[in-house]
Amino acid sequence: MHPYPSVFLKSGKERAVLRHHPWVFSGAVSRTETESDGAIVCVCNPSGEVLGTGWYNPHSPLRVRLFHFGTEVPRVDAAYWQAKLEAAWQLRETILPLHTPTNAYRLVHAEGDGLPGIILDRYAQAASLQLRSAGPRALLGIVVDFLRSKGITRIAVQEAEDTPPAWLDEALDEVVFEENDVHFAANPLDGQKTGWFLDQRENRALLRRYASGKSVIDCFSYGGGFGLHALAGGATEVTSVDISERAVALCQANHQRNPKLSGKYTTRQADCFQYLRELPAHAADIIVLDPPAFAKSERAVDRAARGYKDIAWLALKALRPGGLLFTFSCSQHVDNYLFRQIAFSAAVDAGRPVQLLHQLHQPPDHPVSIYHPEGEYLKGLVLRAED
Repeated sequence: MHPYPSVFLKSGKERAVLRHHPWVFSGAVSRTETESDGAIVCVCNPSGEVLGTGWYNPHSPLRVRLFHFGTEVPRVDAAYWQAKLEAAWQLRETILPLHTPTNAYRLVHAEGDGLPGIILDRYAQAASLQLRSAGPRALLGIVVDFLRSKGITRIAVQEAEDTPPAWLDEALDEVVFEENDVHFAANPLDGQKTGWFLDQRENRALLRRYASGKSVIDCFSYGGGFGLHALAGGATEVTSVDISERAVALCQANHQRNPKLSGKYTTRQADCFQYLRELPAHAADIIVLDPPAFAKSERAVDRAARGYKDIAWLALKALRPGGLLFTFSCSQHVDNYLFRQIAFSAAVDAGRPVQLLHQLHQPPDHPVSIYHPEGEYLKGLVLRAED
């Protein structure tokens, strides 16, 4: 007998778990031995054979998030979780760039690290932690102790989607960090995501490689990550555009943190669709489109596709001959194939020959379990527009 309550699957619903998919939905469950939110449970086939171990949530259609697979039931104690956290830490020590000072990155990427429901981002000696359901919330003390053992002492925690994050001890107005030797500040309490879009770090470095001598427009700029990387790469002129007044102020503050960057830097508070619509032809050498998720559900995909197409079309019309479009989607429900089709349609409507130079994605500190494709949410393209 195993020490945890069982969740029994309906006949024929075992396949996903046997393939190590970490989600069990309510429709696959025939009966349970617990209704305790956050309980550790063993997921079993109809005959009672254990298939995996995870956290139970009776309030969600996603009833179980599995963190272990196989018939052997692990001893789920503090040492078990510490080993998983250490494995995630060691992976980042291996994969992060060594040639530039980068001290902000994702330490735990939920299912991608075998720790479903846990998002942990590091910003130098501070961290932002999300534990949005009862199972992961029970690990708060273990995660905090682990971080402090690594010298990370200032920790912001969000324990539910409908509650704001808060600092555990001494409050910080902002966290200061380096990304590819460019300096930034972010606020884990009220910024986007956990304070910064860490998943675009390597794509910003790619833009930097292309930016020398170029004019760049960074749309949906948030805190200026792409724009300031362009300046670091030798861009002669950069404009960061965002509809949010706070985002524009953050762009300006981050620019001031990098006094060695040369080149003209301008910020604009504007709707990016309208801003691009008013640009003349041949307005810029490089345009970056990094909008928020247009599709937050399957039902929104068609409308999102129209939005992605329209804004790419506007940008392609505004590029100079040989200009580059960096275009992104962080909508999980818009897959890579659809996003390429959207770009194709935008190029056809813009009436310009377009080359595909790069297909982009989230960096390796945001790993994806091969069994859980839903974890691969960020996709991007670098397109070269000719006349």
